[in-house]
Amino acid sequence: VAAPGAAEGPELLAEATTPDDLLALAADSLQNVEMRDEIADALLAFCAPFFRRRIVLQVRTASVAGWRGEGDGVDPALVRNISIPLSEPSVFVPMVQGVPFWLGALPPMPRNAELTMALGGARPKDCVILPVTLKQKVSCFLYADNGPDGVSGAPVSALRRLAAKAGVAFQVYILKGKIRAL
Repeated sequence: VAAPGAAEGPELLAEATTPDDLLALAADSLQNVEMRDEIADALLAFCAPFFRRRIVLQVRTASVAGWRGEGDGVDPALVRNISIPLSEPSVFVPMVQGVPFWLGALPPMPRNAELTMALGGARPKDCVILPVTLKQKVSCFLYADNGPDGVSGAPVSALRRLAAKAGVAFQVYILKGKIRAL
């Protein structure tokens, strides 16, 4: 997995040892996105040093759909098959309704089972999930865990800042598309 800012060279990545260092590299990557997949790349790469399993999910009309995933036991094909209706109970519903993030055990709800299957079938001890918002509406989620070891010590503050930066990157990406279309 390439870390944010991989284009800048391995010597910079070797110096990026703290969440703030990685956040600065992710911000550099997010400033120059030309494709929306580059936003997912930056989110996943930032999380790689801290979490063994990482997934980005997108919000589509009335459901949460898998987009990209990587890490120990993560099946990218099963990630892309995730489709969790927001009309049914899941870990994502509270965040769509305004809860700023999830930090804790993945609730044993039937719709969360799709997420667990994409993770290789093993429920994590706990996880962190952050919504990425675009104009005060959730556009995607960043999910991360460490399997049976938990996420204590997760850089939640840096993750929240990363999610905010990703939201702005989505806005810029959309504006660039509008400019090109004119």
